[in-house]
Amino acid sequence: RTSSSRSTATAMASSTSRNGKATAAATSTNGKWSNGSAHGNGTASKKPSNKKGSTTTTTTTATTKQNSNVVITILSAVGTLLRTILIDIPLTSLFLLLVASVLIRHTYHTYVTTIIDSYRRGPELPGGFFPDFTYDMTYYNRQCDRHDITTRDANDLLVKPEYTGEQAADIMMKHGAVVVQNVLEPQTAADLRVYLEGRHKIQDELPWHEKFFEELDRLALGLGAGDAPVVTEALRQVGTHPTVKTTVEGILGPDPAIVEISTMTSLAGAEDQGIHTDSDYFGSSLLYSRTFLHSYTMFISLQNTTARMGATTLCPGTHHCANEDLEEVCLQNGAFEASSNGLTGPDRNDGNGGGVLLQGDAMMFNQNVWHRGAANQDPNNPTSNRVMFILTFVTRNKANEADRRYQGLGTYYYQRWNMWGHTYQDLKDSATIMQQPVAALRSMGIWKPRRRNWGITWIEHMARELGNSEHFYAPYELPDYVEFLDKVGVPKFLQGKYGRTKRKSDRGWQPFIEEMMDNVVQWLARINVFAVGTYLVLRFVALVLGSALSTMTGLVAPSSSTGRSTASHQKRRGYVRPFLEMTLPFIGSIALFGFVTGLYLREAGKSVMQIIWQFRQSGKLEAFVNETLEDAIDSLLWPVLAAVGLFLVARLICVSMTGSSKGPLLPSFVTRIVLSHGFVALLGLGAILYYDQGRLATSAKTKDILERPFAPVVGPLKHDAPTTYPERADVLVGTRLDAEWLASFNNMFEYHPGNIRYNEMIASLATMPPSMTDVAVRSVFDLVHQTTEGVTPRFLLQSHADGYWMTMSRGDAQEVIRKDIAMERDGLKKALGKEVKSILADSRFGTLRNTALAKRSTPAFVENWDELVFGSSPISPERGAAVLTSGSKFSSTKMHIRPMAALPISKLGLLKKSAVQNRIRDAGRSIVRDASDTVVLKVGDKVLANYENSGNWMEARIELIRGPDRCDVCYLNGECFMDVKPEALRPFESFTEGDDVEAQFKEYGGTWYKGTVFKVHPMGTYDVKYGDGDNELSLERSRIRKPKSLVKTVSLHFDPSSLPSFKIGDDVMVNFEGAGEYYDAEIVGVNDDGTYDVEYTDGSGDRETGVDVSMISPDY
Repeated sequence: RTSSSRSTATAMASSTSRNGKATAAATSTNGKWSNGSAHGNGTASKKPSNKKGSTTTTTTTATTKQNSNVVITILSAVGTLLRTILIDIPLTSLFLLLVASVLIRHTYHTYVTTIIDSYRRGPELPGGFFPDFTYDMTYYNRQCDRHDITTRDANDLLVKPEYTGEQAADIMMKHGAVVVQNVLEPQTAADLRVYLEGRHKIQDELPWHEKFFEELDRLALGLGAGDAPVVTEALRQVGTHPTVKTTVEGILGPDPAIVEISTMTSLAGAEDQGIHTDSDYFGSSLLYSRTFLHSYTMFISLQNTTARMGATTLCPGTHHCANEDLEEVCLQNGAFEASSNGLTGPDRNDGNGGGVLLQGDAMMFNQNVWHRGAANQDPNNPTSNRVMFILTFVTRNKANEADRRYQGLGTYYYQRWNMWGHTYQDLKDSATIMQQPVAALRSMGIWKPRRRNWGITWIEHMARELGNSEHFYAPYELPDYVEFLDKVGVPKFLQGKYGRTKRKSDRGWQPFIEEMMDNVVQWLARINVFAVGTYLVLRFVALVLGSALSTMTGLVAPSSSTGRSTASHQKRRGYVRPFLEMTLPFIGSIALFGFVTGLYLREAGKSVMQIIWQFRQSGKLEAFVNETLEDAIDSLLWPVLAAVGLFLVARLICVSMTGSSKGPLLPSFVTRIVLSHGFVALLGLGAILYYDQGRLATSAKTKDILERPFAPVVGPLKHDAPTTYPERADVLVGTRLDAEWLASFNNMFEYHPGNIRYNEMIASLATMPPSMTDVAVRSVFDLVHQTTEGVTPRFLLQSHADGYWMTMSRGDAQEVIRKDIAMERDGLKKALGKEVKSILADSRFGTLRNTALAKRSTPAFVENWDELVFGSSPISPERGAAVLTSGSKFSSTKMHIRPMAALPISKLGLLKKSAVQNRIRDAGRSIVRDASDTVVLKVGDKVLANYENSGNWMEARIELIRGPDRCDVCYLNGECFMDVKPEALRPFESFTEGDDVEAQFKEYGGTWYKGTVFKVHPMGTYDVKYGDGDNELSLERSRIRKPKSLVKTVSLHFDPSSLPSFKIGDDVMVNFEGAGEYYDAEIVGVNDDGTYDVEYTDGSGDRETGVDVSMISPDY
C-alpha cells in the first residue's frame, strides 16, 4: 500500500503568540491521537501515546460528566417545577386577581355607572308623576272597573295550531293572556317535575344564586340550561314548538329576549296570593310603550293543574288598566283560573269537572295583567305540589333603530346571573350555546356566538335594579348579603364601613359596592407589592451571599477562561435569544408601567374634571389649584416612583451579578416576573380594548343610553288645542307609536273601548259606494258623538311632543275618518298609510330627530305623500274649531244622517244592521233630558256619587236601577252600594282646558274656590288657576267640580224589564227583611210569581221566601 492509502489525516490549529511562534494543537494518525508541537519551520514531530491509559481516562471522564449532567438536569427540572409552583404561579395569580379587580372597577366606573344613571328614576311628584317619565306617556292613566274585564271563558284564550302570529297577538292584546297546548311532551314534563321536586328537598343546600323566593308556601328556583339533561331537553322543546314560536314572535317580534328561566312551586296547602301585577303602573309598558320593554311570562304546567290545585287566576283585559288596586273588582266579576281542557273555573260539584291546565300545556300572560297564584287545596290531591316551569320573554332592544326601552320598573325576574343575554332562538341549541362558561360570558355582555342576537345582559338587569333600589338590590336585602359574605369568610375590612359598623341607615347598595371594590383593589395591590418585594429582596440577598461564598472558595473561574467560555456559549446560542432576552423584559416593563400609569391617569382625570366642576360652581381658584395638585400627586407620583425604583434595583442586581455594567438588562428571576406580570397586564389591556367595542360600552361612551325616547320638553309647551283627560268611550288618535320594533303594541289603540266601537262603525260603513263617502264620514262622526255610558265621546289627538291629549276640531276628526274609510276599503292604501306613519314617527323620535331633515323635510314629504294617497278632503270648513261637547252648541248642530236610514248595508262587521240603523236614527241626541233639563240616568252610566255621604264625590257607575228613587252603584275600587238615592248622584263631566270649575285649595276638605283649568295631564290630574291669581298644580279629579250653577239634577230611568233574573245556586246580596241592610245569600228557590227563596250564607242559617227581585242584588 502507498502511504496515501493509509488514511493518515492531520489536523492543525495554531495561534500566534507575541514572540511570533506557533504551537500545534493535535495530530491524528490511523485514528490514534498524539500530542506534538509545531515550529516556525513548518516541521512536526510525533510522539506515540499510551493507548490504553488514554482510552480509560477519556471514558471515565465522559461517564462522570454524563452522570453529572443527568443529576444537574434533574435537579434543575425539579427546581424549576418547585419555583413555578411555589413562586411564579402564586405571584402571577395574585397579580391576575389584582388586574381582574381593577378591570371590574374600571368597567363599573366607566360603563355601569352611566347605565345606572340612565335607568335611575327620580322621586315621585304629586299626582303620580315621575320627572323622568312626565312626557313619555303613550297612553293615559286609565282607571278600570268590572266592565273592562274582557272575558269570563278560558276558551277565549286558546291559540290553536293553525293560528297566525297576528291572531295570537290579537288574543293577547285583547285579553292579556293566551293558552298554548302540548308545549312539552308528557314524559318530559313528568321527568322535569321529578327533577325539580328533588331540588326542592335540598333547597337549603342550593347556592345563593339559585334560590330566589320562599314564603307563603311557595318556592322559586332559578334554573340553568346545564343543570340536568331534562332541563336542556325542556328548553329545546319550547324553542322548537311551532305554535309557541308563532305566538311569541307574533306578540313580541322576531327572536325576543329571555329574562327568566325558573320554576315556581306552590306547596300543598298553600293559600291564595293577592291579585297583583308583575309590573308596577309607573313602569308599565302600556303607559310608556317607548320607555319600557314589553314583558310576557309563560307558565308551563308539569302536572294536570286543576283550579283548586292552584292554577293561575287571571283577570282578562286588565293589562290596559292603571288602577292601584283591582283585587276586589277582579275577584267578584269573573276572574278565573287558566285552563286548557275546555272548561272554566273550579269544580262546583255539578258534574263538569272544572277547568284543568293539562300537563305540558302553557299559559302566557302580559305582566301588566292582574293575576294571582291560587290556593293549592285540591281535596283530590291533598299532598301534591303544583310545579310550574317558567320562562319570561321581552322584546329585544334595538338601539341602532332608536329603541331606547329597558325592562319595566317594579318587575322582578328569578333568573340566575349567568343565564342572562339569551334569546328565543338559543333555546333550540340549549345543549351547546346555553351551557357554561359560554353562557356566563354572554350574560356579562362579553361574547356571543356569531349570527345570534344579544338579549338583556346581567349588567343591564343589575344596573336597573341597583339604580332604583328594587327587589334584590332593595336596602332591606343588604343585611342578608352582608351576612352571606360573613359566612363565606369575606373579611370585615373589605366590606367597608357597613360591614364593620352594621349601621343600616343611609347605606345603600351602590356606595357599599363601590367602597368594597376600592377596598379589594387596595388590599390586592398591597399584597402584590409585599409578595413581589419580599421575593426580590430574598433573591437579592441570596445572590449576594452566593457570589461572596463562591469568590471566597475559589469556585469562580479566571476572567480569561470565563471570557472564552462566554464567547463560545454566545456563539452556540446565536443572536435571536440574546435579542429576546434584552427586548422582552423591556417590553414587559413598559406594558406593566403603562397599564398601571394609564389607570391612574384615568383616575386622576376623573378627579381633575370633578374639581373643575366644583371650581366652576364655587369659583374659588385657590381651592381648585390645591386640590388639583393634591389629586395629581396622589394619583401619579407613587406609581412613577415605584417604577423608577424597580428599574434601579433591577439594574443594581445585574451589575452585581456580572461585575460589569454590560450584559442583560434584568436578572433571570426579575425577567420572569416582568414577563409574567407584563403578559397579564397586556391581557387586561386587551380585555379593556375588547370590551370598549361592545354594545353596552359603546352606548355608555357615546351617552346614547342616556337619550330619552322622546325629545326633552323645554319650558311650558303650548298646545294647538285644549288639553283634556281621555275617557273610556273617546276615540283616541295616537301619534307616539308606529315603530317596527314595537311589534303588536303598534295596534294598542285598536283595543281601547272607544276605538273598538269606532272601528266597528268604519268596518260597517266602508262598504258604501265611494260617491257616498262624504255622507259616511259625517255619519260616523255623528254616531261617535252619541251619548254612551253617560258621557258624550270625543275625538282626541295625542301631542307627539309631550303625550298630552287634545280635543280635535270637527274638520280634523272628519279627515281622520275619511282616511280610515279609505284604508278599510283598499289594502294597498292601508299598507301605505302605516308606512307613512312609521316614517313620520322615525323623524320625530328616531336617531336623526334633531336634524333639519327630520324637522322640516320629512314632515313635508309625509304631508305630500298623504295627499297623494288619500287626496284632499272636501270636509274642511270647520277645521281649527274645537269639537263641542254635551251641553254646548254641538247638541243643536245639524246632522247629515237622513240619507243613511235607507241605505243597503251588506257587510256590517261586528255590528248588526238593526244596531247601525238605530244608532243612525238616534244620532244627534245628547244625554237624555226631561223638560226641566234634569239629567236622566240609566244602567251603565258613569256618575259622580257622594261616597258614604261624606261630601267626597267620586267616579262610579250605575249597575242596577231598582226603582225611580233608588239604584246600585259601584266605585272604581270595586266597592258597591245598594239603594243609593238620586240626590247622592251627579252627572259625570269631563274637564277640558279652559273650563270654569270650583277647586279645593291645598287639601281635601278645604274651602272650594272658583278657578279655571289651564292644563289637563294624561295622569288624570288638573292644573287650576284661581280667581285671585294663585295656581295649583296636579289636583286630583275629586278635588275639582263644576260650579254649582252648572250642576244638573238627576233622575233615574227605571225599566222593570231590566231587573235581573236569577237561578238556583246563584250568589246574591239580599235586603234582609227589607230593613236596608244587605247580606250574602244564595238562591235556593225560584217561584212562579217571580219571587225568590234565599238562604243567607253568613253562618246564621236564616232563610226568606218570596223575596221580590227589587230586594236582591247580584254579587258584584
